[in-house]
Amino acid sequence: MEEVTELQPIPDAHVPVMKFKYFGISIDLLYASVSLLVVPEVNLDICDLSVLYNVDEQTVGSLNGCRVADQILRLVPNVEVVGWVTGFLGGVNWALLVARVCQFYPNAVPSMLVSRFFRVYT
Repeated sequence: MEEVTELQPIPDAHVPVMKFKYFGISIDLLYASVSLLVVPEVNLDICDLSVLYNVDEQTVGSLNGCRVADQILRLVPNVEVVGWVTGFLGGVNWALLVARVCQFYPNAVPSMLVSRFFRVYT
């Protein structure tokens, strides 16, 4: 593929990741090996605990970021009071805060990360 350039695996990363550029855009692609006979083409619910059945620590780590983000979006009501104009944090700000908590607790399960998020930022 000519669109993909600078493809490089990162074998020493905490979670399996490949770095590459796709049409000049830098991408970090996380890998997760799930233990399913058939992976659905759409709507794989990674928040379902059955996805974590029989997987290694690296896969749990790969899935945790998405699982935590999904839980936060599910638990925080959408009242459309976000953005710097109104004095509240926007999407990128929340993502940075969540990423920092994930760095503090890299081996934590999603529920623990949500709990730690509020402990760190309250």
